[in-house]
Amino acid sequence: MTKELVSVIVPIYNVKDYLKTCLKSIDAQTYQNIEVWLVDDGSTDGSGEIADKFARKNSKKFNVIHKENGGLSDARNAGLQKATGKYVTFVDSDDTIHTQFIERIVTRMEATGAQVGVADYIRKVISGEDKTSGDSKTSEDIKTSENVKTSKDVTTSDTKGNLKKGSTQVVSAREAVRNTYLSKAHGWSFTTWGKIYRRDLFEKLDLTFPKGKIHEDTYTTFKLLYNAEVVAYVNKVLYYYSVRPDSIMTKDLDIRHLDAIPATRSACEFFANAGDNEIASLAVNYHFRYMFYLDYWFRKNKNIKPEELAEFEKEIKKDASVYARSKYLPFKKRMAYKLAAAIKFEPLLSLVKMKT
Repeated sequence: MTKELVSVIVPIYNVKDYLKTCLKSIDAQTYQNIEVWLVDDGSTDGSGEIADKFARKNSKKFNVIHKENGGLSDARNAGLQKATGKYVTFVDSDDTIHTQFIERIVTRMEATGAQVGVADYIRKVISGEDKTSGDSKTSEDIKTSENVKTSKDVTTSDTKGNLKKGSTQVVSAREAVRNTYLSKAHGWSFTTWGKIYRRDLFEKLDLTFPKGKIHEDTYTTFKLLYNAEVVAYVNKVLYYYSVRPDSIMTKDLDIRHLDAIPATRSACEFFANAGDNEIASLAVNYHFRYMFYLDYWFRKNKNIKPEELAEFEKEIKKDASVYARSKYLPFKKRMAYKLAAAIKFEPLLSLVKMKT
């Protein structure tokens, strides 16, 4: 049976110390019917040249797009415009993927009719030139013994207890979003990476990533999950997310991280407008947890100006006042937000479990 084409989009910006390992892990995929779009987003450290050299050696699969710097969202959009596969996935250029990342997820998506496939992931700390893995194979690859062609481990959303490692849980769009807000399993997240999507889902929603935002996936992933008829979750670590000291997300929190606030707020409005009160309530929880998280760390960060912090805390109180009047929220929750809007909310911070 002919395997469907999968488009792999890799946005690249100044990652010369990590790029080769990423590309090797993509090239080593057991699922070979792929096209890879390497989007050089105006790199100045030679990353573009590394991409060119790799593509010349693997011209049947790898293609390079060179463009002016426009940020991660713009690079992903450029790759989407070129993609022709039935499926599309995004791999950050300092991350790596399991050799069976594509095969495992696509096989389960084909078997279940899922429009989105989600995999578990782990964080890996990296500190030097490709030190994490000179070889694209990892210990997780070596341990693999399951037959990815079978679908007997597919379970429905009413499965009770812990999901068997390596098995697949099939859920509705609504439950996928609910699982993500409630962190039902480690792989459930609003990150763009670690997932494979039916490409026509982007076309159906006329969806692109917001240019210039560092939390671009917070604007988009909830819409993709909620509009998928079926979502398949593969309970297996297949994506390796890199944490490096020079990345935007691991530097001291700065004012740019406020990009996520309009995104989390828009999710609240989206689900409220959809008439899905339970999910809207969960979205509001998520929105305030993130704002309290930022406030907590901004207070500890000397780089945040006092006037910036004061302005942000005004925004928190304003939102608390708005959601205190939201009819779809439970009474106790509305009263909590009314209290937060009326008084200094520092005591509420202790009620929010901070995650670093």
